[in-house]
Amino acid sequence: MVKKMLKKINKNEIFVSLIFIIGFSIFLFWNLSNNIVAYDRMWTFHMTQKIAMGELPYSEINIIITPFFYQLGAVLFNLFGRADFVAYSVYAGIIGGFLSLISYKLIEEVTQKESMSFFASLFCIFILSTFAETNYNTLLLFFILWAMYLEIKKEKSDRKQIYNILLGIALGLCAATKHTVGGVVLITSIIISLLKKCILKENVLKEIAYKILGVCVVGIPYLVWLIFNGILDEFLDLAIFGMLDFAEKNTSGSFFNCVFFVNIVVIYSTFLIFNYFKENGEKNKSWLIMRNICTCGNDLCNSYI
Repeated sequence: MVKKMLKKINKNEIFVSLIFIIGFSIFLFWNLSNNIVAYDRMWTFHMTQKIAMGELPYSEINIIITPFFYQLGAVLFNLFGRADFVAYSVYAGIIGGFLSLISYKLIEEVTQKESMSFFASLFCIFILSTFAETNYNTLLLFFILWAMYLEIKKEKSDRKQIYNILLGIALGLCAATKHTVGGVVLITSIIISLLKKCILKENVLKEIAYKILGVCVVGIPYLVWLIFNGILDEFLDLAIFGMLDFAEKNTSGSFFNCVFFVNIVVIYSTFLIFNYFKENGEKNKSWLIMRNICTCGNDLCNSYI
């Protein structure tokens, strides 16, 4: 009986399960074993806790980014029935598990080598675990990698319209998590589509339209939520106009940190262009992806943009 069950479980399913468990465990225990006041965890924990208790961002809580990270955490707090640091660490573990999983799936989709992808993603987990705290940047990195994965799956599928809508949703979630970086990634994705028109002579107007439709699936409900709660003006004041003042006063960076923005665009673009023109071997491709995942992650988690 056991042997029959094992035969039905393929190697990819084992790798997927192991990668998620390893990523979840590393992020969970990293957060549990580190001081809550380290980094920004005390601040992000209290923001999530306040939203879980029903307080509104912008009008009752001063934040300068879009609040999806805090709202998702608040939902989990209510599901757990507790809003303490243990629940917050479990939240970190869930993000870490999915971040590790999408790293594996991304590498596996390009290389078509399960074993190589497994060990390459383990390397990514090791690098990512150096900043395994729970914050909006780790969630944002997951959505960016998911968008990359959908870009690749789309090129291999006959249902490109569905993938373009899903891609738009992923890009919309990027903006809902951190609107500055999410906006850059969204613009980069549209530029990639326009480059395909110039280089490959493809008609990409429908592709762009479906991406925007997917973004609207996230953006319109969010806009309605802002208007319904009467906090649209506060959102514009803090998250749009106030963002410039915050970044200029923050000693760790500036809003006009061109190196950061260029890095995000280059990482996203080179990854996708590399996928379109597969002329190198699988080993080179997997190392390129690993470099991009780790570089992108370090940039996101060390930037106050």
